[in-house]
Amino acid sequence: MAHNKEVEELALLLGRLPADKLRLARDIIQAFSKSDTAPDGFPASIFSTELTPFESICIFLVEQRSMKYNEIADLIHRDAAVIGITYRRARKKHPAALPMHSEVIVPFDIFSERLTLFESIVLHLTKTHTVAQIAALLNRKYRTIWTGCARARKK
Repeated sequence: MAHNKEVEELALLLGRLPADKLRLARDIIQAFSKSDTAPDGFPASIFSTELTPFESICIFLVEQRSMKYNEIADLIHRDAAVIGITYRRARKKHPAALPMHSEVIVPFDIFSERLTLFESIVLHLTKTHTVAQIAALLNRKYRTIWTGCARARKK
């Protein structure tokens, strides 16, 4: 990115400042650098389509984050071949772009081998939202969210 190169050049120039001014300058540069990075997670709105959470995750990571199947497999603890098949089938089922309008971010690091992707998402969202709010956010029935949460807590 051109912006990152400009930030690096600015950092080199500011390196000539006295120590007390340098600390302030580096804090400002870090703030600008962090503001351009994409959030480290999924917007919750991608789960509001007719796709399964697994299909939505595959599409998002392949198309928005340009990740390879094996990178996605490592991230969500699934097999890379299954990721590829799921991605291709999901694209046939839902050729339109995923909705990206949500301010609620589901972090990448919530997934485990013992929980399904849906259970992981619901369990994470219950920390900050009610079941009814999650149901509205994910465009699913209240009972579906409640069941996913209950199963995740049992495991």
